[in-house]
Amino acid sequence: TDAVDPSQLRFATAYAAQVQAFVAALAADGVVTPTGEDALAALRISLAARVSADEGRPVAVASVG
Repeated sequence: TDAVDPSQLRFATAYAAQVQAFVAALAADGVVTPTGEDALAALRISLAARVSADEGRPVAVASVG
């Protein structure tokens, strides 16, 4: 049997909505969100946060990656 992490069940509705929106955008030849640019921005924010935590100083998002 497949094991399901109970902490993930609370996100089931959100995951389903994301998949439905993705499929609808593809079917309509529309814009898929989030975009690659959105993902890159989120990555840069997380990298800056990590450097900030590791070094104990503020880190500008523009200075990473």
